[in-house]
Amino acid sequence: MGVERGTHVGLHLENTPHFIICFFGVLYAGGTVVNFNPQAGSHEFVGQLVDSQVRLVVSGDWQGDFATTKRLAAENGVGLIGCSLSDFLPPAAVAGLIDRALREWSCGEAEQRFADLIANDGALDAAAGGQSESDVAVLQYTGGTTGEPKGAMLTHANFFAVLYMLLLFTGGGFNERQYKILCVLPLWHVFGLTFILLRSVMTGTEMVLHLRFDAGRVLSDISRKKVTAFSGVPAMYAALVNHSRFLTEDLTSVLSWTSGGAPFPAELKAQFEQRARVDIYEGYALTETAGIAVQALTPDKLGTFCVGLPVPNTLVEIVDMETGTRLLPPGEHGEICISGPQVMKGYWRRPDENAAAFEGGRFHTGDVGFLDKKGFVTVLDRKKDMILVGGHCIYPRNVERVLNEHPAVEEAAVVGVPNPDFGEVAHACLVLRPGHNPPTQREFYAFLAERLSTHEIPLKFQFLDALPRTAAGKVKKRELSAKDRDVTAGRAA
Repeated sequence: MGVERGTHVGLHLENTPHFIICFFGVLYAGGTVVNFNPQAGSHEFVGQLVDSQVRLVVSGDWQGDFATTKRLAAENGVGLIGCSLSDFLPPAAVAGLIDRALREWSCGEAEQRFADLIANDGALDAAAGGQSESDVAVLQYTGGTTGEPKGAMLTHANFFAVLYMLLLFTGGGFNERQYKILCVLPLWHVFGLTFILLRSVMTGTEMVLHLRFDAGRVLSDISRKKVTAFSGVPAMYAALVNHSRFLTEDLTSVLSWTSGGAPFPAELKAQFEQRARVDIYEGYALTETAGIAVQALTPDKLGTFCVGLPVPNTLVEIVDMETGTRLLPPGEHGEICISGPQVMKGYWRRPDENAAAFEGGRFHTGDVGFLDKKGFVTVLDRKKDMILVGGHCIYPRNVERVLNEHPAVEEAAVVGVPNPDFGEVAHACLVLRPGHNPPTQREFYAFLAERLSTHEIPLKFQFLDALPRTAAGKVKKRELSAKDRDVTAGRAA
């Protein structure tokens, strides 16, 4: 289909063999993979489709409104490869995975079926030209440090560095052929791509692919298929520990539980570890660092929000938030900066943002934290999520940690809302545990006053059925803060 060095090919796919085959096929041909979130709305999809300059997109006919995907690709002059679950599974198995009837579709101009694409003689033709280590392997869209989606240019050298870091970090014994990992993290996300797909292919680890996350299926497959490794985001762990079969399914085959992608509430982590009698290892990274930067060497509670030590060949520095150039000593709070061979080449077609992101020759993460004297990294919050109340700086993650300790609270998210008296005030969005009634505001104040400073206590509490999340499990705080801009309610409180 004309894919060669420099060609951008979009993968708009969930976790199926199509993704893995097309991912390595594009790279082998010399092209660049552009990962799209198949659950994203059409506005986001079109924006990234145009910005990334893809010539071809691969999508699944079982995903959402496939007809709309076909139409948007055609309208923007992008070729399309249509995939079906029946490419690999019999009808009965397909029916068990999706809950809607599939409609037949016909190929239009510049379209092709995946089944026809791979129906060849099996003879392998050598690629016309090999890639340079500085060539972009993957264009991975991220909110970055400003919240506006942009493509992080991750090179072949970036991903090789990540795999080598993991090799060093595990002590050199990287033969994992006896392992079996359950893949519920989306492969189009850098966490699933690096920690599951690339690592598994390198080590010969068997992957058990799940189309999407379902807590019941996860528990069943761990027990039935004797899975030895599980990686997920905290929201997945919450769904597992609250499932009715969590204590009855056999989870003893799992040797490694890892979490990333979002902060792990201490109460939830303790609850999971105590019930399952396991340890969960956490890490800290960004899309811009190809999914690795800081890892916990042990599951020990090193301190609130401490995420461990920098991985090999990685330098973590803290700079002041005013100028972004002055290095701070251990213990002082500032912006976390990262340097290393896993750091992206830059943002696609964003020269101004690249200049800001790499000021001083180091990558500015947009996260606030500090280093202790032993080099351990503590992440306090996102720089843009900090709330300034009457001159006092509030870290929402710390307030959320305390709220999560309340016996009635299942999950908490704290955002800043405008206030005429203080500039901003903290607003708590809460999800209650099953069977609990909402505490009164007076009860919340009494609970929080013993654990937080006066200016940290939220002035308003809102109860929701669930917190809005991205596909990677992160809470959509901008969506929450946009829901409540009623300053009068804040004044009354």
